[in-house]
Amino acid sequence: MAGFLFFAASAGVQSADLSVKAFYGKFQGGGVAENDDSFYFGVTARSTARTGVWQAIKSKDPVSGGELCWARIKDNTLTVFLMVVGARGAYELQQYDRTLLPSGMEMNFTRLRDGDKVRRVKGRLVKVAQ
Repeated sequence: MAGFLFFAASAGVQSADLSVKAFYGKFQGGGVAENDDSFYFGVTARSTARTGVWQAIKSKDPVSGGELCWARIKDNTLTVFLMVVGARGAYELQQYDRTLLPSGMEMNFTRLRDGDKVRRVKGRLVKVAQ
């Protein structure tokens, strides 16, 4: 969530959903990237008005060349979405899932372009500081 400033919108959330504060802290770990150029890219090391839904303050209309960014929490997973629309109308959607586990955090990143998976990264992180 670093670099994102979110504000709450409104509406109900199930009591099982975690608070966004549960995701605060410094996590470190590693991940594996999967994409068409995985042969070259391979393994990477990473550090890292509705209740329960946030929108980035700087979000803009993706059809007009802006980036639309929003987040939600469902159960123990924080998901951040980023959507852009290219000059020829093709869309790109990035999804970051951060799932809290007793041992730390599982991170999944997916990037789609017009419905086709361009990249996927899976990783495990351990909380090292508040």
